[in-house]
Amino acid sequence: MPISRLLYGFAAFVFTVASAHAQSDCSIVYGKDWAFAFSTPAGWSSLCRAERLVGVPVAFWPVGSTFADSAVVMYVNVSTKVEPSLPDFVRSSQSLFRQKAPNVVFVPLEPIEATPKLRALHFSASGDPGGNVERITYVEGPTAYFVIVLSARSPKALEQAQPAFRQLLQSFIPMAATVPAIADNFAARVAEAKQAASSSDGARFDAALAPHIKAALEACIPPGSTDPSNLGAFSLVAYVSRDGVPNDVQVDPRTKVSTCFAERFSRSHLPVPPTHKSANGYPVLVEIRVNP
Repeated sequence: MPISRLLYGFAAFVFTVASAHAQSDCSIVYGKDWAFAFSTPAGWSSLCRAERLVGVPVAFWPVGSTFADSAVVMYVNVSTKVEPSLPDFVRSSQSLFRQKAPNVVFVPLEPIEATPKLRALHFSASGDPGGNVERITYVEGPTAYFVIVLSARSPKALEQAQPAFRQLLQSFIPMAATVPAIADNFAARVAEAKQAASSSDGARFDAALAPHIKAALEACIPPGSTDPSNLGAFSLVAYVSRDGVPNDVQVDPRTKVSTCFAERFSRSHLPVPPTHKSANGYPVLVEIRVNP
């Protein structure tokens, strides 16, 4: 039966989503000048590039239901980084939302455990025209702000879904990466990384990445796998910050395995890289070939 949900940052919509299935190979979503990586919580389905069906880049709902009929859903929305700070963005976003839902009440919440790497602010919300209760986390990324929402029909459904919401937040990685940039800049980034690796310090750092690369690849392709869809070659480029965090991760070509590897590699805590002139961090190149 069609239902209406007031999506945060959008007008009210009525949806009839007959079938939307989990996409296990979808772990990074790219936009104009932003990207984010995530893991779908256990027991939930996800749909990436869901703008046409739902109006947001990625949507989640419990397995066995649909986004339209579920008592609880989650989604991620993205906003251009116009406001100078995250608090300014939150105030602006909430003010705009009140224009559509004048009775909505936002209440600040304490930080959520196990999300220390996210620059985030957390709120509860209630009083929208649909009668939903929500948890909203605003996240500042390198080039955009992200709004991660847990929306439920009742307080009980909201409480039952809190573990899944925490799992989503714990897995969430905001990035600066674009699909056009992959085509336009990928070759230049490969050359930049190869030049960095040509020094003695660069060669030692590349060698130190080996166990992290192995762990990420084995998480995507179990040892001994003979699935033909896992075969082939791809390249990954990234910058590594001074505290060992990969950022602006891009892969070419984008396949089930390469996007999985990029998502896993993005979560690695790498060794401290050598000093590099790039303001983005230390450039690295990982080239993978999976043979039968």
